[in-house]
Amino acid sequence: MRRRVFITALGTAAIWPFATRAQKSDGVRRVGVIMGFAENDEVWQVYLATFRKALQDLGWTDGRNIRFDYRFTGDSEERMRGMAEEIVGLAPDVILVSTNSAVSAILNATRSIPIVFTWVSDPVGSGFVTNLPHPGGKITGFHNFEPAIGGKWLAYLSQIAPALRQVAVVHVPEIAPNVAFLRVIEAAAPQMGLAVTSAEIRNAADIERVVSAFGQQRGGLIVTPSALTATRRDLIISLAARFGLPAIYSFGFYAESGGLISYGINQLEQARPAASYVDQILRGANPGDLPVQLPLKYELVINLKTAAALGLAVLLLSAGNTNDITMARDLVEAAGPFDRLLADRGYDADHLRKLLAERNIEAVIPTTTSRRRPIPYDVVAYRQRNKVERLWARIKDFRRVATRYDKLAANFLAGVIIAAIVTFWIK
Repeated sequence: MRRRVFITALGTAAIWPFATRAQKSDGVRRVGVIMGFAENDEVWQVYLATFRKALQDLGWTDGRNIRFDYRFTGDSEERMRGMAEEIVGLAPDVILVSTNSAVSAILNATRSIPIVFTWVSDPVGSGFVTNLPHPGGKITGFHNFEPAIGGKWLAYLSQIAPALRQVAVVHVPEIAPNVAFLRVIEAAAPQMGLAVTSAEIRNAADIERVVSAFGQQRGGLIVTPSALTATRRDLIISLAARFGLPAIYSFGFYAESGGLISYGINQLEQARPAASYVDQILRGANPGDLPVQLPLKYELVINLKTAAALGLAVLLLSAGNTNDITMARDLVEAAGPFDRLLADRGYDADHLRKLLAERNIEAVIPTTTSRRRPIPYDVVAYRQRNKVERLWARIKDFRRVATRYDKLAANFLAGVIIAAIVTFWIK
């Protein structure tokens, strides 16, 4: 009896909220999705498919107990504002939103609907959250970069294109983190002997104008992350190729699309954690109590075809415990056009021979004893390989080269160059 009286006394404080939540979970929950990209962009369709699959693994099946309402805004700020109002009007249980500009639009439309953001830079500096451990309000999510990453972009660009003397930072000035990246790059540039140009863009016409103008100066580009640069990446990459501009980007899909180099997160790695946060919110968690997550790792991606087209040499290092043939395809891509490949028996593999044949490259490779029928090769040409073997035999007398303890390929290359100078010039 006492137990029954006790529960009744707590009814308005404890029972009703849980009852309301239970009633809502019996129906179909609604998730609004606002992507600051084009709907036909395969990169983000794969991202959303990964997100939906992760939610399904957590018990949420599209059409059964959850429904998704999608809005793709492209790079239009006006469209972002309109789509944000539309999504809020649908009264979803939670909103998944990407890009700084789209987050700004959705926060102008609502402060009461839970929000999970991804693909956002510096959410504290942008005013989206109070702090990372306790974001507060009805918002949380996953961010990409702190402003300090700008120095890394500059350093990697100068390493892959050491002849550069000036760099243009392509950015949207209304996006606070883009400006923060620019300031960091400006501060780091003098130490590297580089001059920095601010290249402001707000639309595709601006991109064509600023890149074409800078192209006459034969510098390099740092392309900062935004809905505009992601949506118009093909335009930026084609302009960089036309004017022979080495460029670094913030995500791997830029390099996969033909850009020279990228350094940043793999965007797919945010899809599953974002689904986990949406799941927790649908089950009653307060987004303001869920910490904003930092990236676990960054990836450096180099497009070897683009590097070869720009005449840039890229040092390729295989892992110490793997066969060097795993790097064969990348080596062929990086070397650019050539007529003949000299390699030892370790490179006698059908897939490599097929690749060389497709490119009309002669394979000067002895066959392994495991082949029933030896494949003929130019024995006279193969003798030239001995010169390379003797070169490396002498250079490897230096412990730094032999042990390969350098973390970065650029540092290892520096050691090789010093060893070569000492071996073949001083001696």
